[in-house]
Amino acid sequence: MLKQMKENPKEEEDDLYSDRPTEIIGESKRNLLNKITQYKLLFPSELGKFKIKKNSNVDDLYLYLQEMDSIISTGNIDGFIFDGIFQSLKVIEGVSANFKNYNLTGLSEILKNNPQFCKLCKQLSVKYGVFSKTSPEIQLLFIVLTASYICTLKNKQKDEIEKLLNQTI
Repeated sequence: MLKQMKENPKEEEDDLYSDRPTEIIGESKRNLLNKITQYKLLFPSELGKFKIKKNSNVDDLYLYLQEMDSIISTGNIDGFIFDGIFQSLKVIEGVSANFKNYNLTGLSEILKNNPQFCKLCKQLSVKYGVFSKTSPEIQLLFIVLTASYICTLKNKQKDEIEKLLNQTI
């Protein structure tokens, strides 16, 4: 029978048996490997050089996954802090636009381009570490709420400008 299988290679490929069987790794290990792969695909710049050892066990994979999450979380903190500060400033700009003598429109852009301001924000972030404990869900909610408010203000001002321009002279 073995001689018969070697004579017909196609039959050997379709067969259930192999000299190189598929490795059984289990659901836990498969899920961890899948999450690690997803992290690598979603965050190529942050995790591009991150490597894991071959044939890692489930405990090692779990530790790798925790490390990847830490890398992503700490990298997102700076972005969250800056976004939070600049979005808050844009809200203030929108409100201040209603007051001729206190119009702060453009302040967030000026500060965003000021390296000293950015450096001080990072120092405060390191000193207090407040946002490192903020979950991604809360960060996302904050960003969506402030962006929504800014969008509302801009659209409101746009409507007022259009009404002004559409008035008959």
